[in-house]
Amino acid sequence: MKKTIILSLVMLFAFFSILIMSNCGGGGGGVVPTPTPTPTTPPGGYTLSGVLKDLVTKNPISGATVKLYSETVQGSSLIARDYYYAETTTLLNGSYIFTGIPAGNYSIEYQALGYITFILRKIPIYNNMEDFNQEISNEAEWNEMAGEGHHYDSSVGYVGVGFMEQYGEGNPSISGVSAYINPSTGISIGYITDDNHVDWNATATTSQGIVIFAGLNPQLTYSINAEKAGYTFQGLPIENVSAQAGVFEFYPIFGSNPLTPTPAPTELTPTQTPGVPTPTQTPASNLTFTGEVTNLQEQPISGVNVQLMDLQIPPHTLDTKTTGADGVFTFTGLLAGDYRIRFTHTDYPPMNKYIHLEESENWTNMTFPSNTDCEQIFGSAPNENYGYIIGEVYDVQNERPLSGVEMNLTPNTYQIRGYLEENEQTHQITFNSQSSVTLNMGIVIFYGVTLGQTYTLTPAKSGYTFEPANMSNISVFGGELVELPSFKGTQQ
Repeated sequence: MKKTIILSLVMLFAFFSILIMSNCGGGGGGVVPTPTPTPTTPPGGYTLSGVLKDLVTKNPISGATVKLYSETVQGSSLIARDYYYAETTTLLNGSYIFTGIPAGNYSIEYQALGYITFILRKIPIYNNMEDFNQEISNEAEWNEMAGEGHHYDSSVGYVGVGFMEQYGEGNPSISGVSAYINPSTGISIGYITDDNHVDWNATATTSQGIVIFAGLNPQLTYSINAEKAGYTFQGLPIENVSAQAGVFEFYPIFGSNPLTPTPAPTELTPTQTPGVPTPTQTPASNLTFTGEVTNLQEQPISGVNVQLMDLQIPPHTLDTKTTGADGVFTFTGLLAGDYRIRFTHTDYPPMNKYIHLEESENWTNMTFPSNTDCEQIFGSAPNENYGYIIGEVYDVQNERPLSGVEMNLTPNTYQIRGYLEENEQTHQITFNSQSSVTLNMGIVIFYGVTLGQTYTLTPAKSGYTFEPANMSNISVFGGELVELPSFKGTQQ
């Protein structure tokens, strides 16, 4: 029986068709358009649940890790898996569940001992999704399907793309689609046959509608495109495809014949306008925030990607800038409220800074530690399996960092709590994990914070009050530093 990981893709394709039909009301005949996702998130969020099974034996897989990531879709072509959202483990019956999910685009990653890691991309969640079942297979099953010369190689990446009709009952797969990848050096392109093999000599999709790209270099980024006479496709080209070694990823793509009118794609939008003050606040608009990104040596950093985001979980990107040679960036037209700014650069671990904006701020310094800095200060670079929270306390009366403050994080699911200290003569910064209170920099760092939870940070020092009294609903992201706004301490 020729069943492989690709059959799982075919089954997934069927699931997407069912999902689309159910969201349209289902059951009717004739032309059924792909629905416009509803951006409203109900109280408590959505639920996604399913069962993970072995593709051949159909036995449930227990103890597998299932990770949910949020994705940012910019325009119709650029898709980036950005933020680790939550993680769970399958039970004895292979079941898993995620709850409290805001509306948005997501990817799901399945990892199980002895199986090929499998990632489903571009999953729009805008209702409760039950029976999101998946079957994964092992290396031997891939080798049987792919044939000689194309056996599984854990050092390269694999990408599958499936093409479905945007219109038509059941959203059937599209045959006759020719797909391309750039750069193409070292890449094998195959199309799934009707008997679920890979034909590496074919030039277009069969009735299965699936193409496979094998041999992607994890050090490169790729662009995938496709064509069929008379058809247009949403979400093409797929840009910035960054393969992971030994991992199989799958993208669904919808196409339509232009003879049938196609509605313009509607992207998911936040359920709440980011930065809008609460009813007790006075709205302020058209504010400006300007900052300078520097390293620990106070030198400006150019080429930093700066994202302005809201505080939803997962967050939504509102605007993006890139620093120039002076390290400066500016966001304009902002509302008063709370924001998160994310900084990314090839030589630096991703960093997030929370800000509260009541009026325009025209010069704020953002210190960005490099991977080398983190290794020197903390003993190791950030690990994507954990988060990192940075808190700071400021003495309002003396206008300087406040020492002697105990900083408590709840829940206390972290590996190390330490305080930063600067040598006044050499200006060398050290991480002191033995101290129980803030030192001369007034900064605490919680290293190795468990993902998938929200946290509350509370300062305490005898004779002092703090504004705010605590910071709650702090979310962390794998391998990223999260810097909170400063607590303002006042001596009584």
